[in-house]
Amino acid sequence: MAAVVMAAGAASAKAPDSFNLCDGYDAPTTRGDGVSFEAKMGGLFATYANYIVRRPVDPKASGVAACTAALADPKMKPEYWMRRASLLRARALHQLAGGDRAAALADLDQAYAQAPDPADLYFRRGMGAGIDLVRALVLRLGGDQAGAEALALKVFNERPYSSLAVNGAMVAAGPDARWETLEPMLKRFGELDPVVAELIFQSGVVDGRLQDTPELRSRLMPPEQLQLLGSLLPDAETQERMPPYREITPIDSEQGYISILSKKREGMVVRAFGNRSSILTAQEMSLLRAAELARFEGKRGLLILQRQDYIKFDAPNPQDARSDIQVVFTSQTGPEAKVDKAWRVMDADAIYLALSPLFPPKDRR
Repeated sequence: MAAVVMAAGAASAKAPDSFNLCDGYDAPTTRGDGVSFEAKMGGLFATYANYIVRRPVDPKASGVAACTAALADPKMKPEYWMRRASLLRARALHQLAGGDRAAALADLDQAYAQAPDPADLYFRRGMGAGIDLVRALVLRLGGDQAGAEALALKVFNERPYSSLAVNGAMVAAGPDARWETLEPMLKRFGELDPVVAELIFQSGVVDGRLQDTPELRSRLMPPEQLQLLGSLLPDAETQERMPPYREITPIDSEQGYISILSKKREGMVVRAFGNRSSILTAQEMSLLRAAELARFEGKRGLLILQRQDYIKFDAPNPQDARSDIQVVFTSQTGPEAKVDKAWRVMDADAIYLALSPLFPPKDRR
């Protein structure tokens, strides 16, 4: 449901290898594992091990062999634990496509066991969250709806300000989830994505309140699950991949954010760039900056009028992940806000408190 513009660069001439066919990422090199950012210093310059490129993968039973081959590939150094977790997570989806839920759960157990510190913040937000989403789907398809919902809520609470993460949690929970599970996810999804908000408003908002209706569930919970969930899984997160929180100019090819006052459109556009970060992190940065600007103006609420997210998935260049949101600020939050669709107004203080610790304080302004 959440839309991301996928912008292709120069196409690669080589045929997909076992790594591409398994988890969608490029093969590891001597300098990097293909899923987490690393840098090595060489003289005065930093050489980046690899920009992160993930191409769409259609889960299918035949993908299991590709994952198994990738896991056994000599390029997989012992220290590439994050890539092993990614390959095992992907193999679980391929196992599930072939109907083998037991094998999928075994792969997810192995994937989680790769983490040296499962409690690490960035593992929880990235690879760990993705493992939980796949496990939730396996549990749900096996009849454990309660277990699936618990994991979906865990991921939602970990990353409640990324529309892609929220969408992934909804898909994992499924169309038969309890309303008390779906309601906070649907409300947040509508707050973050105006296109989704319109669907919700048409079929699920009555007298300014979100209501559980069959039409709402059918519109927002599509039947295709494996490929959709695979596309929504968070990338690997590390502290090194976090973009610096700083203001840049529109012509800079750097990571950071810009704020543009528009004479043609209401409010302002806040744009976040990250050439090593995931699109989920870019979404969070743009929202954090919007919340900061609201607080600077003494406003309590913000309303997203439009959003557009971009990823370059081939021949990476600077600004590979970009998230644009057009926002207006309000004096109040929720139904008290005197604006159209007041149910979508978000609390700027809550956003700031949740997201500001993720970015280095020395880069804050």
